[in-house]
Amino acid sequence: MGLAIIGAVLAVWLILLGLTGEFLVDWLWFSALGYPGVFWITVFAQAKVFLAVFLLTGVILWVNGWVAYRRACSPWVQPAEHAAWQSTGKPTDLIELLPHRLPFAIAAAAGLLAMIVAWAEVQNWSVFLTFLYQLPYSVHEPVFGKDISFYLFSLPAAVAIKNWMLLTLLLSALIAGAVYWAQGHLEFSAQRRWLSATAIAHGSVLLGFYFVVKA
Repeated sequence: MGLAIIGAVLAVWLILLGLTGEFLVDWLWFSALGYPGVFWITVFAQAKVFLAVFLLTGVILWVNGWVAYRRACSPWVQPAEHAAWQSTGKPTDLIELLPHRLPFAIAAAAGLLAMIVAWAEVQNWSVFLTFLYQLPYSVHEPVFGKDISFYLFSLPAAVAIKNWMLLTLLLSALIAGAVYWAQGHLEFSAQRRWLSATAIAHGSVLLGFYFVVKA
């Protein structure tokens, strides 16, 4: 355990060291060229994209996990097989600890996944910046009659948002599935595959949102 903590701290330190070095190199480069304002525009744009994606993703993941937790813990929706849950191979101490640790685990998982997604979306800062400050070309393409600026500025931003929404829905399904599994509403083994009505309803809602985003 001690070695794992030391390794995690060392990995975080190396990542921060690399980011600091990249930040300083870019700052010195733009300052030498006489464009420090451009550098700070990019930094603030990246920070805003990271914060917005982190908050939205974290809230969506946490809401799905919390809804799954509340629905799974409700006495009205307990599966009939819940009494025989211990026969699935889950330790008794894990069963006793899960109701108390799940809310914290949901929040931690939502925060960690949201941070990873936000870090991946930072690279789209220029896409959103050009979308916000786009100007029309006053030239329309002949097929759909749209201004050329739509394909250069609006469409890339829409595609980036669509991809983020699809990824968030997938992660929401994974978190909700993990919660339902921990509460005995979901079981996939070589001998048996089973889903409770509550888990099916939640999955159906997420699937509906998936088709809405695709549409």
